[in-house]
Amino acid sequence: DRNDGIKAEEESLEYVKGTVNEASAYYVMSELYFQNKNIKMANECIEKSIALFDKKSYRDQKAKINKQEAKN
Repeated sequence: DRNDGIKAEEESLEYVKGTVNEASAYYVMSELYFQNKNIKMANECIEKSIALFDKKSYRDQKAKINKQEAKN
């Protein structure tokens, strides 16, 4: 389930720290949190992704989260 996925990504962070894959891990965590309707954590994770590596797909994810946040 998604919570297992989040846990696995959190555990992988120590192995990918300092690489572009760290940003990818935060991106995946952001999507899993978003699917779990935890907008706050989704936003925190995607902001970490963007800070590490500014990529269009990460900015698109941020826009999706912001759109959902505005609805709440």
